[in-house]
Amino acid sequence: MASDLIPTDQVETLVQSGLPTTDLEIIIDGADEEIIRFVGPHDGLRKVVLRVDYSENVYLPQPAENVSEVKEWPDTGAEVDADPFTDYAIQAGGRYLRRTIGGYWSRNVAVTFTPYGDNARRAQVLVDIVKWELARSGHTREETGEYETEQENQNEHTVILARLRQGYAGAGLFA
Repeated sequence: MASDLIPTDQVETLVQSGLPTTDLEIIIDGADEEIIRFVGPHDGLRKVVLRVDYSENVYLPQPAENVSEVKEWPDTGAEVDADPFTDYAIQAGGRYLRRTIGGYWSRNVAVTFTPYGDNARRAQVLVDIVKWELARSGHTREETGEYETEQENQNEHTVILARLRQGYAGAGLFA
């Protein structure tokens, strides 16, 4: 299948693995799935349910280009048929919603939104994960002559993936 973010032949050009296309696509698919698990789908609407701790602000996991619906409900353990909430303002480039009528949000808030596109950044991370995977599995030679421990190797992978996190209070809610 490979990724919708970047064509397989372009990944091959960037990583120069020398692997057959089908083998490289397996690595690309794994990296793509990992990115989706970490920060959500590449495109389209997202619906998240967030718990709010007595605040006028609801921090989103990704900056929203637009918000199509906000519902809140009391802390009862199950969603009730709440009317969509309309008295909010999108703040800080879509990073959070501020309640505009005063008071605090209810404990649970469901937000349906379209995040700003970040597929170019995701493609960069995908290529770096593929490079990391190839180096880890021995498909590329090590030129420094030094050997890393598995923990150091895994830390490098975590740093690559963490580049997709947003630098604000809503960061990492998918992680």
